Amino acid sequence: MRLGGDFDGKLVGIQSARFWIIRLETSNLIKYLTFLGAYRGARLMSDAVDKIGGPSPSSLAEIKGHFQSIALPVITDPRGDLTFVEGGNHIPFNIQRVYYLYNVPVDAQRGGHAHQELEQVVFALSGSFRITVDDGHTRTEHFLRDPRKGLYISKLVWREMDLFSQGAVCMVLASQPYDESDYFREYQDFKKAVGQNS
Repeated sequence: MRLGGDFDGKLVGIQSARFWIIRLETSNLIKYLTFLGAYRGARLMSDAVDKIGGPSPSSLAEIKGHFQSIALPVITDPRGDLTFVEGGNHIPFNIQRVYYLYNVPVDAQRGGHAHQELEQVVFALSGSFRITVDDGHTRTEHFLRDPRKGLYISKLVWREMDLFSQGAVCMVLASQPYDESDYFREYQDFKKAVGQNS
């Protein structure tokens, strides 16, 4: 049944207004629900971190030798994985410096040095690469490709890095700030220091 022209216009206007009110309320509802979801996800993530924590000090004491693999905690979520690290908890030293390598040509070589006192943990945050470590007695190769698994390297260990994949990112956690005097840049100097400390 068709109503009068003026009334029809008012009715259309009312219906249009109701549509925009409903649309506005729906938009706000979506924003509110999105906020609740993010908040709930953050609380769940925080609770998971509290529950997982890290290894006890006794497990850090189990690190023996000059180099060893270290696995960090990982929290799996439909929105992605989260890994965290705490100095003195997940690794056997307090973190004094963090640096990372990126845009490394696939045929490049890095490292080629050792340290007198510095300790490090090396991670492949993205891509992969090979790291060869040498304590003056044993030489081993390690391929890093999992962002939650790193290689702990103590002092007096020679390291060389190569076979970088395209887009690889290497992150290093260090026990001390940069100090050029802490470096052994010649392999023979490193071997001599190892012999003196044996």
